[in-house]
Amino acid sequence: MNYQSLDQNFVDNLTPVLSDQEEDTQNNKTQQQALQFLYISPNLFNKLWPEIKKQLCLLKVSQNNLTAFNVQQVIEEIYCLHFPNPKQIKNKINFRNFCQALDGFPQKKEFLAKIPQIVELALKMDSEFTDYLSMLIERVELKRIQVAILLANMFLCVMHLQPDYKLLPSVFIMAKLFNISNEDNGQNNNKIQKIRCLIYYFLHVFSPEFKSQEKIIFTRKKHNLTIHNNPLCEFIYCEYGQMENVQDCYIVDFANKKIGGGVLNLGCVQEEILFLTHPEALASLLITTEIKPDESIIIEKVNRLIMYDGYKDKFECKGTIKQIKSTNFICIDAGDYSGNYHLQYKDIKRELIKSYSGFYGIPRICTGKWGCGVFGGEWQLKALIQWVAASLGGCKQLVFINDESYAYNQAFNLLKGLNSNQLWEYIQKYCYKKSQEELNNINAIDFILSQQKF
Repeated sequence: MNYQSLDQNFVDNLTPVLSDQEEDTQNNKTQQQALQFLYISPNLFNKLWPEIKKQLCLLKVSQNNLTAFNVQQVIEEIYCLHFPNPKQIKNKINFRNFCQALDGFPQKKEFLAKIPQIVELALKMDSEFTDYLSMLIERVELKRIQVAILLANMFLCVMHLQPDYKLLPSVFIMAKLFNISNEDNGQNNNKIQKIRCLIYYFLHVFSPEFKSQEKIIFTRKKHNLTIHNNPLCEFIYCEYGQMENVQDCYIVDFANKKIGGGVLNLGCVQEEILFLTHPEALASLLITTEIKPDESIIIEKVNRLIMYDGYKDKFECKGTIKQIKSTNFICIDAGDYSGNYHLQYKDIKRELIKSYSGFYGIPRICTGKWGCGVFGGEWQLKALIQWVAASLGGCKQLVFINDESYAYNQAFNLLKGLNSNQLWEYIQKYCYKKSQEELNNINAIDFILSQQKF
């Protein structure tokens, strides 16, 4: 790789102006060349770094009388430095959500006292990463302290310009969270709750419970699918509960193909909430390019730190959990059928390959209505596809969390007499009839039960 020419591209490449749109339309343009390294060292900011460092030092020397407004102003200044004409962007941003997140926060003084230490973390980027950070092509291991360093730079808006940024998630710093949305109190409150999750994370980093040398593992998986007559694995249907509370399971993250989705912007559904309650997972936004149709991302040993309540605009940060525990994620992106509900019945092999890539070799998995919200998936069909994928991949137990109280436990118990190949054949038959619009008002489970005497 020609680092010299890439360094010049890095300096020349401009990042899009701050916007509250969920997706930057420019980011939808795909590029063929694989991105292998992320420019991580501050020394690569040939022109910007001296000014960024000057702003960071303001926070260090003012540690005895820091206010939330002081910190807000410095982060705004750092963000503006990344644009050719800072005056043009200065009047478009207002990071007041940062101050509002601290208003009424029970540990406000303690957090403000930690700001100089967060700055010190950000300044350790040079010593920990030596210019480049490997992108997630197969496997990346990071110590918890390294993840904290990355998140400190994301939080302070230091890392903004990136080479080939279109290959990365559209938002990978905290600026859109800090920036107040015009006349939308619901959106701003959502952002404030997210910022509080991050504040609790940094308080944890400087606590005795923080295990700085433990490693977090990020893996990109791909496995060739073979359909055979495996017995179906145990299927446990739960009518209530949160996936992250199930013990000793890998949790399925209903991922965006650009990992993290709107976690650092407006989104607040299953994936975003998982990443907010397990903030170390946010490091994946910096190293993970778009997930391909036959791939999954596995994130292992991230700590669950945050308690929460609610969903979407009702999400509320409730502080830290009493007993921190390590969690593993299977990140798989479902097909989007919101624009054409019937397309999912022609696309089932894609969904089987996708879930199989994530489930292969994992003994216990907890999942739910993957791709069944805004993406328009039929949950009964998605449950069966995931059951087949888990069984083919050698899983021993699949726990399915749902919120519908119907006799589905009994239905799944009836289906367990089939093997993987038989269930898959029934799924194909059902989907063919659905795609031909021969079936109305019947779901996949009821159809299969009607086809055979169990």
